[in-house]
Amino acid sequence: MKLIKGNMNFTIEEPTAISFGKFDGLHKGHKFLMQLLYEEQKRGLKTVAFSFQTPPNTIVKNAHDRLLTTEEEKIHVFSQTHIDYLIEYPFTETVMRMPAEDFLDKIVNDLHVKSIIVGNDFRFGFQRQGDIYLLDRLSQRYGYQLHVVDKVLFDNQEISSTLIRTLLIQNKLKTVEELLGYPYFVMGTIEKGKQIGRTIGFPTLNIYPLQDKLLPPDGGYASRITIKGKRYYGITNIGTNPTVSNDATRVIETHVFEFHEDVYGENVKIELLEFVREEKKYDSLDDLKKQIHQDVEQVKKRYLTQSEKSPTSKR
Repeated sequence: MKLIKGNMNFTIEEPTAISFGKFDGLHKGHKFLMQLLYEEQKRGLKTVAFSFQTPPNTIVKNAHDRLLTTEEEKIHVFSQTHIDYLIEYPFTETVMRMPAEDFLDKIVNDLHVKSIIVGNDFRFGFQRQGDIYLLDRLSQRYGYQLHVVDKVLFDNQEISSTLIRTLLIQNKLKTVEELLGYPYFVMGTIEKGKQIGRTIGFPTLNIYPLQDKLLPPDGGYASRITIKGKRYYGITNIGTNPTVSNDATRVIETHVFEFHEDVYGENVKIELLEFVREEKKYDSLDDLKKQIHQDVEQVKKRYLTQSEKSPTSKR
């Protein structure tokens, strides 16, 4: 997959099939768009997922929804698909004020578009004046085929990033996983912490999430960790660790089972598999140690089989 980011002045010479969206989380609703793109790819078209680098609502409505996937995570998820190009287009003042037909003209010509695949509520252009009816009306002029996809439902609700955010805040991790098609995860760079876990026998890998990354409620979670292409299981705490700190900064601390490497500065992916317990302040480090020991044994019993005592290669 080729990433094109922050650039308005580029072209793709091969004929393309394109889909537009925020693609936050790349959930099962988006997957229907991806499947149609795949069908077009089999017909010989290059496939393009087109998204704005900055969510338009951030500028137009001053809305700052936290993200299911950061930019790094979004690129990671798309890299697991068949997509040929992921475009993170700059949402500038010029783009914001561009009439719908002008925007379409630029994209279709610059990207050699022969097929457009969108949801039935797709809007584009200045003040969202463009819609599927405009796309249909202009399809003969520009020579592309239009494919409109109905919304995908779950329990009589439209699968959307908004619904998944709500479920995540409610800590319904299994439903979130079902709607995403994969466990909710966090990526980041491993940083050195206060190393208190090391003193009680449970060293941790620490990452500090970006402010716009949506996290589930504070607490302990069974987790699967990918470091340097290897997968491990562990237990992850999200929160402020009130037993040992008065700092209100949220940190993600993960104790990885059977792992003893020095990996500061490495990138890590942490998949949250199951909620274990709420975060609380313990009376002493010894009480905290006892609780972590119980948590570790519980997670090991549930997730580790004899064949999984050692790390597995990333699939």
